[in-house]
Amino acid sequence: MCLRSPNRRSREDNRDSYRKRQAEPPGAELAGGRCNVRTREFIVTRESYKTLSEKAAAQVREVMPWDLEEMIATVPDLLVLDVRERSEFETAHIKGALNVPRGILEAACEYDYAETEPELVIARERPIVVVCRSGNRSAMAALVMGLIGYRNVASLKLGIKGWNDGDLPLVDCRGVSVDGDDAAHLIEPKLAREQIDPARRNA
Repeated sequence: MCLRSPNRRSREDNRDSYRKRQAEPPGAELAGGRCNVRTREFIVTRESYKTLSEKAAAQVREVMPWDLEEMIATVPDLLVLDVRERSEFETAHIKGALNVPRGILEAACEYDYAETEPELVIARERPIVVVCRSGNRSAMAALVMGLIGYRNVASLKLGIKGWNDGDLPLVDCRGVSVDGDDAAHLIEPKLAREQIDPARRNA
C-alpha cells in the first residue's frame, strides 16, 4: 500500500484552496452570497435598509413614546438624541433634544473631529434615548453607540411619527409649538414618483 506523504497532502490542500479562491470574484467573502463554481457567476444576497434596521432593533432596547414622555419627566439626566437631518429637526422635534445627524454620529461621539459634540462625548454613562422619524435610523444608531461604549442607550420605537401620533408636544427651531396635524405632513413628506419602487408606482 502506498501512503501519501504529508507534503503531498499539503500541496493538494493548497491546490483546492487556490481553485476555490479563483472561482470567487474579489471581495466575495465580504459581499455576502454564493458562487456558482461551474459558471463563475457570483449570486449576491444583500441586506436592505429594512432588514438592517430590523436586525438592529432586535439587538437594542426600545421604548415607546409614552415611556419616553415619562422618562423626560422623571429622569433628570436623560439625553434625548435626535439623529435626523438638520432640516428635519428644525421643522419639528422634542423640546430639549440634542440633534446629531446619523451621518456624523460616530465622529460626534469622539474628541478631535470637526463633528465632535462635547455633550455627547461625555454622555457615555447617561441614559440616552435615540430618536429618528420612524425608529429605523435610531435603532441602528443605538446599536453603534453600544459598540463604542455607551452603556445605557435605547431607541424610540415608532420615532417622531409615533410621538406625534400620541399627541405629544413638538417644537420647531424657534421653540414654538408645532400643531400635531401640521407636524404629520412635515415629518413625513410625500414621496416623489421617482422615489417609489417601479414595481409599485402604478399599484
